Amino acid sequence: ADRPALSVVRGRMPEYGLGVEWQGRHQRKTGPLQLLICLCYSVFSHPATSLCVRDVLASLGLRGRVLERLASSHGAADARALSDGLNALRDVGIRTKTAAELLRKQPRAVEWLQQSPTPVLSALHAIGADPALILRCEPAVLSLDEARLGQALAFLRGYVGEGRVAEFVCAQPHALMWRSDAEAPVLCYLRELGISERVLKRVKKTFPSLLLLESASNVKLTTNYFQDTLGLSSEQLNKLVSSCPQLLGLSLRSNIRPTLEFLQAIGVREERILARHPQALGLSLEANIKPTVEFLRSLGVDVSRAINSHPALLSVSLEGKLVPTVRFLLSEGITVPAQALSAQPSILSLSIESLQAKIAFLHELGMPRLGAQLDSYPALLTLSLERNLRPTAAALNEYGFLVNSSGKMRA
Repeated sequence: ADRPALSVVRGRMPEYGLGVEWQGRHQRKTGPLQLLICLCYSVFSHPATSLCVRDVLASLGLRGRVLERLASSHGAADARALSDGLNALRDVGIRTKTAAELLRKQPRAVEWLQQSPTPVLSALHAIGADPALILRCEPAVLSLDEARLGQALAFLRGYVGEGRVAEFVCAQPHALMWRSDAEAPVLCYLRELGISERVLKRVKKTFPSLLLLESASNVKLTTNYFQDTLGLSSEQLNKLVSSCPQLLGLSLRSNIRPTLEFLQAIGVREERILARHPQALGLSLEANIKPTVEFLRSLGVDVSRAINSHPALLSVSLEGKLVPTVRFLLSEGITVPAQALSAQPSILSLSIESLQAKIAFLHELGMPRLGAQLDSYPALLTLSLERNLRPTAAALNEYGFLVNSSGKMRA
């Protein structure tokens, strides 16, 4: 809003001469009445608009891109409420620098601070906890209201004991975000969907952050896609959630759907992926899956056959594992790696050390034409050296099936 800028004219008493700049025009106002009008307008006109979000954020020492990003994202915020929220942080000993770090780490804190954090901060202070320490580690505590915090503290008292609550929440601030299973939206939805308590117990153990979601909307989109689009039964969905609870935290639009559509396009059956290696859906399509597929194609591997047979191949590191292993196989005389890898892609999941030990053992046996043997029977390399190859070779040798009377290996 436009406001007059007042400046005292030199050589005159302030009460008799002022230069007033108003909407770009400079005017001289003299006399006590004009002065009173100008002062009243300056002091009392539009007090609420004298503070903007950008100024409040800048007062914390925020600068550059961080300041611009926060100011543009929260331009409609209540600057006065934000300022009051920051004052509440100072009242419990949180320094300006710490407040700035908090906003850098969690931009949504701008919204939460407008909701008067005083009750939550006071409750933490009352139990002997350090609010500054807690907020540095877990800014989302500011999103709690007094009732939700009270429920969390009551739960923790029963979990760690009355006297250790403050110590525990300072060491594990994330625990303040816990809620009872009955209140967790995702668990409520999964129960409605028919997911068994056994599976839900596994979800809570292996993917506890899922319980912190305020809404089950993303999970609902994902499960609807699995059932309505892919045709999974309730039993299949139970198995899927049990084997990979993290799947429920993936974005349907960014991860699950584009990855499955790409794999379907190259001949991979989605039921094989979901049943045997659903973790592949969490891989980056552009950075992981597509480069792996292109590498296998460059070798002449039947990609759809290989991945359908061994879906975990998608998670094998390209530069760290696939490329070195193929080079090693070629160096050992396996002249047709495409044939071997199409038939037995799990070879690429083995360590080079394991492959070296097995091939060295086969050389010790004097196996003729080792490269040709492995081309014909690549599964030989997937057998355990100590549990399969050595005992089997010893038994065959004992009965004369492995070595002939002249001591040479039978062809």
